[in-house]
Amino acid sequence: MRKYAKKELFIKLLCKDKYYIGNKKHTIQLYKKYLCLYAKHGKCNATMLFEITTCRNPLFYINRGFTIVEASEIIKKIQSRGINFYDGDDTQIKARVKKREETFLSKTPVELLEINSKKGKGWSVDYIAAKYNICLKDATNIINKRRLQKVHSYKSRLEAIGGYKREWSCRCEEYYKERGIEDYKTILHNKFDTRSISSIMRRLSIDQNAANLVQSDINQKCKNVWDQKTDEERKDITIKRTKHFKKYSKSSHRFFEQLSHNISYKNKLTLLYGELEYFLWDKENSKLYFYDFVIPEIKLIVEYNGVIFHPREHDSWATTVHDSILKDNRKKEIAEKAGFTLIYVWENENLKLAKASICNIINNIYDSQSN
Repeated sequence: MRKYAKKELFIKLLCKDKYYIGNKKHTIQLYKKYLCLYAKHGKCNATMLFEITTCRNPLFYINRGFTIVEASEIIKKIQSRGINFYDGDDTQIKARVKKREETFLSKTPVELLEINSKKGKGWSVDYIAAKYNICLKDATNIINKRRLQKVHSYKSRLEAIGGYKREWSCRCEEYYKERGIEDYKTILHNKFDTRSISSIMRRLSIDQNAANLVQSDINQKCKNVWDQKTDEERKDITIKRTKHFKKYSKSSHRFFEQLSHNISYKNKLTLLYGELEYFLWDKENSKLYFYDFVIPEIKLIVEYNGVIFHPREHDSWATTVHDSILKDNRKKEIAEKAGFTLIYVWENENLKLAKASICNIINNIYDSQSN
């Protein structure tokens, strides 16, 4: 086997570090360091070469007279790009933002589209599998490892600066209020609205037909990601999306407040309604169904149906009769599968009689179970 010359070995090492490829000035300096290390140790590998030259390695600063603490602080500033560690002077940050704006303004619509199409691919299982020619399971493990590293790095930086501050994030009102920007609501709306046709047209500078294609591609990618989730992951995501939504009306809350006062055994039962609204998971459709009033101990559900949101078959004025009935039937089916009995109360019926009837039912069921 032919023995490699020093230059050939150096070129092989150089190809492993993306920061030096194509940079002639740094390549010459690096080659001189390579020769020095080779003369001193009789060998030189990638670790020996780059640990004394990279500005993200403590040895780079220690060899130049800095202490380990000073080296650590410098590296933190470099890794955070100065955003989380600046001392009040944001001149450098503004310069970076201006430079970035100038860079993107010089791009054509086609180039911008290509740049945006690459964003987030590092978190795609299919992309990682194709890039490294590995199976989907190995690609998933790589992504999970990246997530853990990212979380650890983020928490470490927060601890170093004494916690998170909302005025740092351009997704918070405080960020714009601190800078005296009054129209922050419009800015935040545009920032969070990433999937609408108008948003895609504005961000990518394309016409409506092209935006329709981009939107279809986004929706398909979201569907692919959702399909890869396990049932438990889908359930957790759905709960997080809906836990802050108000899913009950004022009239229903008032009705159940009065009902709860009339139940004889209310101190021995768990009454779930209002903010404590109970839900069941529809595994087949990956959907949550919330129920108005639930007593888990006796497996009883009371549904309060407003005529606007829950029309009956003879309410032909409603445009959503068919869909509403299908949804209510599915809710009933899921509840009965879980062993619950359902009672329906309609907004336009005699509510006094309904309360008395439900109280009797609850008391009778509890008495029979106790005996």
